[in-house]
Amino acid sequence: MNALIEQGEDHNVAIAKILSNFVESEFPDYIPNAATRDDTALQQDTETRELYQNITTKITGISITKVKIFNLEGRTVFSTELAQIGADKSQSSGFQAAKSGFIITQLDHKNINLAKSLKRRNLLSSYIPLNDPQSEQIKGVLEIYSDVTPLYQQIQRTQIYITLGLLTTLIALYGILYFIVKRADRIINKQHQDLQLSQQKYKEQAEQLQKVQTQLIHNEKISSLGRVVAGIAHEINNPVSFIHGNVSHVKEYIANLLTLVNLYQNQYPQSSPEIQNYIDDIDFEFLAEDLPKCLSSMKTGTERIREIILSLRIFSRLDEAGIKAIDLNQGIESTLIILNNQIHPQITLVKEYGTLPFVSCSPVQLNQVFLNLLSNAIDALKSQTHNNQKEICLRSRGFADEFLF
Repeated sequence: MNALIEQGEDHNVAIAKILSNFVESEFPDYIPNAATRDDTALQQDTETRELYQNITTKITGISITKVKIFNLEGRTVFSTELAQIGADKSQSSGFQAAKSGFIITQLDHKNINLAKSLKRRNLLSSYIPLNDPQSEQIKGVLEIYSDVTPLYQQIQRTQIYITLGLLTTLIALYGILYFIVKRADRIINKQHQDLQLSQQKYKEQAEQLQKVQTQLIHNEKISSLGRVVAGIAHEINNPVSFIHGNVSHVKEYIANLLTLVNLYQNQYPQSSPEIQNYIDDIDFEFLAEDLPKCLSSMKTGTERIREIILSLRIFSRLDEAGIKAIDLNQGIESTLIILNNQIHPQITLVKEYGTLPFVSCSPVQLNQVFLNLLSNAIDALKSQTHNNQKEICLRSRGFADEFLF
């Protein structure tokens, strides 16, 4: 909006210089002569009429809608609306600034007569000092109104298009993220099924090879799970971090845009019919109310995905080889998140965790134990078709240097 005012001011100043040079060359004594006439006489004066004809001819076909000239006392000695000659402008801040040698431009919203009817327009009014070409002293002030309604409306439309484009991008990103999560879920389910089939196969083998084969199964589980976790983390983490990091900024930007729109509505409640129709078409009140909710929902979704990624890392602990001191409750929780999609809606989880000391163990192997125990419990409950009240109770207790699970 500042750029609009600056551009309009440059335009008004250029026109004002042309008009100022014209007045000084063709009507050099107009302002001093006006002081000797009252308002009615000045309106009917031949010199005023001649100046009126010349100025209206010069501004015809351009965006200038009105031109006024004031003497240093603030009296309107000329206006392209002759009825305004004689009006007092001495209290105007723009007049006072121009009288002191400054150029001031303001954006106003006024009803002006277009095609024999009043229409709401956006006008830039510029107050420009008139200097005596010989003494360089200020002898009056020139005020010019230029109509910037088309440019003003274009800026408003551009702001709306940017907002809608940003929303479309966010919706597309959310759809891509949903597709990635579903694909990752299918990969985990397939890997788990493959592991179960491998276990069943190796159990049927000869007893003398059971120890070696069991170790191979265990290694295959860890290796497969590690590859799945690494692939999922690499595939999901970057887009999730990008979306999560930008949702707060987008929410702030949109809040600023909505605040700006509200300020415009408060400052200029009587909008043009075109703007009001567009507000009604897009249901602006619903949009302003629902948009923050959509962004909050998207942020909640990305936080949930980040929790899943963290649980996968805790579960696999790829960066914690060997013996480590870990929180067993945290390991159980991460395993439950991994198995969340396998828990049937009829199965109720009861969690009664106690305060446990940190336990030194192999995190990967212990989490695998939790996974196997919980998977077996879930499968057993699923097979009970006659039981409608299915429950898995998880309790942990700590006793000095021992614990009970």
